[in-house]
Amino acid sequence: MSAEVEHTLERERVPFVVRSFYFWGGADSDPLLPYLTQHYEPLKLPHAKGALPSLSPFRRRDDDANAS
Repeated sequence: MSAEVEHTLERERVPFVVRSFYFWGGADSDPLLPYLTQHYEPLKLPHAKGALPSLSPFRRRDDDANAS
């Protein structure tokens, strides 16, 4: 499934991606994290002090946006 998502993100050059939850345990537990960190940059949203955000937005890196 992650290969299909990666293919779609790459083909469509999706400008923003929002992850709706966190995978605990690092890149090994989240199959899309390596792709996201290579092609996207995390966006910081304001949240209450001490609260963990439930959404994790990413923006496609400029060098990737101009590649097509």
